[in-house]
Amino acid sequence: MDASRAGVRGFDSAARVRHAAPQRPALPSRHRSGAARAALGMVACWLVATGCASDAGAPASAATGPREVTLFINQGLELSSGKVLPNANYLSADLMLYKNKGGFDLKPGASGLGDSMAMGVFEEGGVETVFASLSKVPRSKSLAKPNAYMSNLGAGYGAVVQHNLDEGWSRVWIKQAISAAGAVVIQWDAVE
Repeated sequence: MDASRAGVRGFDSAARVRHAAPQRPALPSRHRSGAARAALGMVACWLVATGCASDAGAPASAATGPREVTLFINQGLELSSGKVLPNANYLSADLMLYKNKGGFDLKPGASGLGDSMAMGVFEEGGVETVFASLSKVPRSKSLAKPNAYMSNLGAGYGAVVQHNLDEGWSRVWIKQAISAAGAVVIQWDAVE
C-alpha cells in the first residue's frame, strides 16, 4: 500500500476504494422521535381519559353538584358557568392558572390593579392541607383574604374563592397537577 494513502479515509489495507454507506436524508420536522411520539400520545390519552373539554370555550359540566375541568397554563375559569377562558387575565376570569419556577399557581381574579378577589387557602403552619376530596374542603369564608393564592399546586389542596365575574363564592379542590402537560384538574362547587 502506498504510504501516502495510509490512514486516509476511503481506502482499505488493499488500497481499494471503500464505498461509504449511503446517508439517509434528514427526516422532515413532522417526523418525531419515538420518545416524543410516546410522550404526546400519553398526554393525549390522559386528556381523553380525564374528560378534558376539547372546546376551550365550552362549559365544564352541568350546573348541578360538583364540577370538574382541566386548566392549562394561562387559562382562566368562570366559576358560575364553568367556561374555560383561553389567555385569561385578572379582569376576565374568576380563577387563572399560571406557571411559576416550582410548579403552578392558581390565582383569583381582580376588579382592578391590586384589587384581587378574596381567597382562603387551607393550610397549617405554612403547609397546604391535603384533602381526600372536594366534599372534605371546608365551606368557610372566614379565612379568605385579598391577594391570597394557591402556590406550587399539589393534588388535594383546597381553597374558598370569591368570584370576580359575579357575586358568588366557590370552594375549589385540586384533583391532579400534571407538570409534564402543564395542566391542573380542579373540582369546585358553590358556597352559600
